[in-house]
Amino acid sequence: MCRSRALKNLKDLALEAPLKRRRTGPAVVLLDVEGTTTPISFVKDRLFPFAAATIERWAPAGAELSEVTAQFEAQCKEDGVAFDTMAPIKEVRRLTKEWIAKDRKVSALKDLQGRLWRGGYERKELTSQMFEDTPEAMAAWVAAGRRVAIFSSGSREAQKLIFQYSDKGDLTPHIAAYFDPKAAQASKQEAKAYTEIALSLGIECSEGLFCTDILGEAQAASK
Repeated sequence: MCRSRALKNLKDLALEAPLKRRRTGPAVVLLDVEGTTTPISFVKDRLFPFAAATIERWAPAGAELSEVTAQFEAQCKEDGVAFDTMAPIKEVRRLTKEWIAKDRKVSALKDLQGRLWRGGYERKELTSQMFEDTPEAMAAWVAAGRRVAIFSSGSREAQKLIFQYSDKGDLTPHIAAYFDPKAAQASKQEAKAYTEIALSLGIECSEGLFCTDILGEAQAASK
């Protein structure tokens, strides 16, 4: 994305949308989640502790166990540390709590968190929080002919859940696409990620606007 904005108020941007012809504004509005559409406190104080607590009850079998174990083992190999293959469930539980405490943004952890959160949402133990102007802004952009997409360090599964089970209702009908660092092939602080997202969306970088509360991400999107 060649344009970005460190976001303070989604409504300020949303209210611009109906007043401009489509060709004068962005074709796609790409949104960060934590701190942009959703309070940081919900992620830090509710989602992360929920995953850390429920991992103790995680007892998968078959394909899920194989998939998760393979991801964690691969990450440990990348980190240059051993993974206890003799007790994979216990090892995944231990690493999950350790990586959450360190706020590691690795795919293995993010994918497993998405699995754990899905159960919480479906059992109605979790309801995500949105800023008051988030649904209004999304609706205004879509009404103005713009596409809304999400780019977060959380897995695409987790992104869909947070908007589907929100305290403002199901917001997923407003969202055209979801991207995480794996899909973008780079972190949110690398310019390459935004080039890849623009390519995936079929637009020029200059046709996208990225909204975030992190300066480093905004700078990367502007390169």
